[in-house]
Amino acid sequence: MSKAQSAVEFLITYGWALILLIIVLSLLYFFLQIPQKTTAPTCQFQQALLCTDLNLGTYVSTGGTVLTFYMNNQQTYPLSNPRATASYSNNNYSGSCYPTYVPAGGRFMCQVSLGITSKLGQFLGGSIYIAANNCGLSSGFLATGNCTGAPVETFMGEYSGHTEAPISFYAYVSDNTNALVYVINLGNNTVTNTIGIPAVGYGVAASPFSGFVYVAYNGGGVRGVAVINTSTHTVVNTITIGGPKELALSPYGSYLYADSGNTLYTISGTNDTVINTLTSACCSMQSVSLSPNGRYIFLGGHSSNTIEIVNSKSYAISNSVSTGSVQPYWLVSAPYSSYLYFIGDTTTTASVMNTNNDVVTNSVSVGANPEGISVTPDGNLEFVSNQGASTVSVINTTNNVVVKTITVGSNPQGSQTSLFGTYTYVTNQNSGSVSVINTSSFTVVNTITLPGAARPYGIAFAIH
Repeated sequence: MSKAQSAVEFLITYGWALILLIIVLSLLYFFLQIPQKTTAPTCQFQQALLCTDLNLGTYVSTGGTVLTFYMNNQQTYPLSNPRATASYSNNNYSGSCYPTYVPAGGRFMCQVSLGITSKLGQFLGGSIYIAANNCGLSSGFLATGNCTGAPVETFMGEYSGHTEAPISFYAYVSDNTNALVYVINLGNNTVTNTIGIPAVGYGVAASPFSGFVYVAYNGGGVRGVAVINTSTHTVVNTITIGGPKELALSPYGSYLYADSGNTLYTISGTNDTVINTLTSACCSMQSVSLSPNGRYIFLGGHSSNTIEIVNSKSYAISNSVSTGSVQPYWLVSAPYSSYLYFIGDTTTTASVMNTNNDVVTNSVSVGANPEGISVTPDGNLEFVSNQGASTVSVINTTNNVVVKTITVGSNPQGSQTSLFGTYTYVTNQNSGSVSVINTSSFTVVNTITLPGAARPYGIAFAIH
């Protein structure tokens, strides 16, 4: 028998098997490689929590994988200090959630960095756990609105899907010399947009749930708040008020608070109109902060060395707390505990007030002329930008000790920690830049140079 005849007989006998093998391999390739185009990531929780959206993000440059999911609290009581854990391949990874106080029916979002590298379209799946303080079982919640010490409740869910491009987070930076706002893509730390506003800018406020960023402006007799749409990066409205300096926004963007001299303005986040004003006889107010549960508004009485406490429901000043020799310049409420942190720009100290009894409990020495302050979502670290020293003081809030002093650019102003606490961003006015500080290593990992003769001041974060 010739070789040609043998080959023909082989093909006749086994050709069908080869064809079938090719078909099977093709189908396997199709189902293993293509589904990422049609299978969206999903997550499911117990009935008490509803997962409304999930992003399984992978960074093409590094392969780093980040799990971001949006939740709705379907309990009949608020949750405080939610924190997330996600599992993959029998390993658990911890993450953070925002905001730290979630009312009944309220939304929140969590992010967990998985300690793995992945490729676009790779299938991932595992469990998610959310632990939170159950305010419904807190004895003091109804009286004070404080959930500190409430029992912890854990919710379990699952996630699955194919990896995709990660969610884009942006920083919005004001300029108090130029009437501009700079938009920074935090995924690659590059300036993507420059937005003109009516006058030089000051405080910036934003919420990842509202779709808008608010910038206080005041210069040349032009005063108000610019409203920026985060999808188009354009100014869509301006709100005329007298000389605003700093802003505070409720977590869902329902209310915006602006200080201006001795007047507090409350602005509706729904229609951008002033719905209330409060005039204080005490002083010129320099800063404003909101308690995590929204019950109280804190005002820095710069000229009277006091902190004015406003009940957000009655819209009346409920207390005036002496700060001694400190002229409060910047205030920030701890994310979920009962503390308010503040600094005075003419001192070298950062101070703490217990909001349960409205008593200033501690002060710690920092650098010269502290100007900005921010706190990590877990409440454990405080970052104070020292204008006169071109440094940032890192304070351990459990014992009020400075654990690190970090050199940044010249004349640092605003300090803002990212939504999930990974980085703190500091605006350097004289350097025209933003320093990016890793909150774990306490090191400057990037310096973002702003265009032109920028003199950055305030900073806030949003999602596009």
